[in-house]
Formats: sequence, structure tokens, C-alpha cells
Amino acid sequence: MADDDAGENLEQESVAESQPEVDDEGPWIEALDYEPQLKELCQAKAEEFHLLGYEEVSAQNVWGCVARKWKKMPGLHEAVADILSLQVGQLMNYLTISAFRGELDNPDD
Repeated sequence: MADDDAGENLEQESVAESQPEVDDEGPWIEALDYEPQLKELCQAKAEEFHLLGYEEVSAQNVWGCVARKWKKMPGLHEAVADILSLQVGQLMNYLTISAFRGELDNPDD
């Protein structure tokens, strides 16, 4: 019986040694570390909408639309995927609802 316990302990130690330690600073980088690049990506998406005839769309509109569904800041890959996959209809729905709620800045005022 003691030999079985020693074998299990040896097995647990070898499994623990084979798993790399992950520290807080390691590969998990918050998307806010890439804020300038995300702003450029939002600007590029806004320019894409300009080509489709939606001249008044801004990078801030794009960011507000994709950020509204996050409870906390997602990983960089999720933020990029959400920005790139944003469709005109989704953005127009967001802008319409935001306008009804009075959440949009009106540059004419």
C-alpha cells in the first residue's frame, strides 16, 4: 500500500513539473496595452463604412458599438475580431438606439 502512495506522489510531481508556470505578466496581455492599434483599427473600420456611403461614422462610433457588449475588457484577439466582424446593420442599430436614449454627442449643439 505504501508503494502505491509513493507511486502516486511521484506521478503527481512529474505532472506538476511538466506544466509551465504562468505568471500574471506572461502571455496574457490586456487589450488596453494595444490602445493605439485598436484606435487605428476602429478608424479603418469607419473608413470601410465611408466607402459604403456611411460618411458620418466615426472611430468612436465603432468602438462604442463593439465595446457595449463586453462586461470586462476582452483579450486582444476578441477585441480585434469584434471590430473586424462589425456589420453596418449592427452599427446602425447601435447608433439609432443611442440617439433615442440621448447618449450620442451632437456636434450641431
